[in-house]
Amino acid sequence: MLTKNAVIRVLFSAVFLAVGLCWLTSSIAQQGYDSFGYNYLQRKFYGIYENADRDMSNNTGDQTRLQVEWNDLFNISQPQASKAGAWVTNSQGGTYVGEDGKTYRWAYTLKIKFTGPGSPLWGFFSKEDENYFDSGRSPTLRNKPPVLPVPGS
Repeated sequence: MLTKNAVIRVLFSAVFLAVGLCWLTSSIAQQGYDSFGYNYLQRKFYGIYENADRDMSNNTGDQTRLQVEWNDLFNISQPQASKAGAWVTNSQGGTYVGEDGKTYRWAYTLKIKFTGPGSPLWGFFSKEDENYFDSGRSPTLRNKPPVLPVPGS
């Protein structure tokens, strides 16, 4: 015969399992980051710079980290059709070994704003805020060109 505490534990476990299974199979739980690093629901990319173009065939092994965020005014399918006020941020970072053998960190951030036809970046965007930091104070800039998010397949 089961004690009152044993029955409560069994019922609690059954409820916990049922709730967990419902969560794992819900569409909300399934809409996270994809294998490239994109989360379109939250308008974010977080992963390796080389994966931002969704093409693994051109990867060289560079481990530069990239975080991209964009607002709802940015048109991911046709960036040139974005609305006034659209923006995209790029945050890049990585490490390198200096001439002294020590490991140093670098970071680069950039906010890109939609400014319409004739703008300096991709013909429709301009740099709004750009910062670079290198803990080793190397004269070599290590950041990559900024990227726009690409639509999923």
